Amino acid sequence: MGRIEELPDDFDESLNLNDGAANAAAAASAAAPTEEEILPIKHERLKDVESSDPMAPRMPPTMQAVQTHTTDELADILNRTPLFMTDMDKALDENGENVMLDAIRALQNEGTRGEVAQSFRSEGNETAKEKRWIDAKEHYTKAIAVLQAKEDKWEKPEDEEAERKLQQEVEAACYINRALCHLELRECFIS
Repeated sequence: MGRIEELPDDFDESLNLNDGAANAAAAASAAAPTEEEILPIKHERLKDVESSDPMAPRMPPTMQAVQTHTTDELADILNRTPLFMTDMDKALDENGENVMLDAIRALQNEGTRGEVAQSFRSEGNETAKEKRWIDAKEHYTKAIAVLQAKEDKWEKPEDEEAERKLQQEVEAACYINRALCHLELRECFIS
């Protein structure tokens, strides 16, 4: 017996729901990188690992992938993952690309210049509430940098006057809030 589910408003009606193979192929093509693409299994080393203890249970594919890499190889792979990056020069693959890092950069610049700066200001306000002054100062500095950047890689605003007011408000607030962070960190220098 089948079950009835409500379809979302943005459902693509051109899909044939009765054709499971076609739906699986469509879902697979739209999916994010698989674990095997991120951490591939080295099958030649896998045989050595499995032969070392024939009575050991078979590990899941992710664990097999970890076992087939050296510590240095794992460190290089982790360094290409945004959460674990320690060196931007080593974060790129052999083609000079990093898909995960590009996705984060694209999100960072989504919206108008004022909206992006406001987003950094909001993040700074949240971290300041938690008294994480160093992080808050960095967010306010990023907001100011967005407002003062020479390049124009942000979306064009619909209302230029409202955008200009937003930018002025965000800039003034960020300078004040960054000064507060400096005071809290005792970084004010009297000359």
